[in-house]
Amino acid sequence: MAERIRIVVLPGLDGTGQLLGPLAAELDMEVVHFPTDEALGYSQLEERIEAALPKDGRFILVGESFSGPLVLRIAAKRPRGLVGVVMVGTFLSAPVPRVLRVFAPLLKALWFSWPLPSWLVRRLLAGRDAPESLIQEVRRVVRSVKPRVLAHRLREILMVDARAALTAVKVPILWISGGKDALLRPMDRAQLVAINAGVETSVVDAPHFILEREPLASAELIRAFIERHVRSK
Repeated sequence: MAERIRIVVLPGLDGTGQLLGPLAAELDMEVVHFPTDEALGYSQLEERIEAALPKDGRFILVGESFSGPLVLRIAAKRPRGLVGVVMVGTFLSAPVPRVLRVFAPLLKALWFSWPLPSWLVRRLLAGRDAPESLIQEVRRVVRSVKPRVLAHRLREILMVDARAALTAVKVPILWISGGKDALLRPMDRAQLVAINAGVETSVVDAPHFILEREPLASAELIRAFIERHVRSK
């Protein structure tokens, strides 16, 4: 019997993992859930996740959007059993011009106290052709997270820089971008490889919500990555 390689997924900004059901239907995986009522930054989440990592066997870490820098920071410490990293629709540093970082303190809970508009979910996250059921599920999940928590996580994004962490990662890395991502530009492959030669890149024909809109394609990429770099060793 082939060894089970555990797949540990860190979700996007909401942190609930509730939007990852379609991927879970395609992939044997475990989701790490972030608190919905505690305003924890990258460093605090890092400590909690490290404590929850598998204690035996081999595993890969998958970081979606907000969680990408978090996965790199953890992987840079070379936890026992970690054999690969998958980055999905994510970034190394704040995906806005550096000058805009000065506005991070202005991101207050009040900004997130109103329901997320459906048009904004379609435009930036789920894609213009997303089913209405997904749009409403996204709005419901976002409402389940305290506004102060969302504001704090966005402030963390504006200040993060995981380039040094990427340099320190010694396991294979797969970086998946969405070809229709209206929120983030696909990371430049040459830039990534210049930082860490172990990075592979792949583009999926999807909006920012790659795992939610293209779960089968995402699962196939992750399984193929494991076969190439983990089971072959």
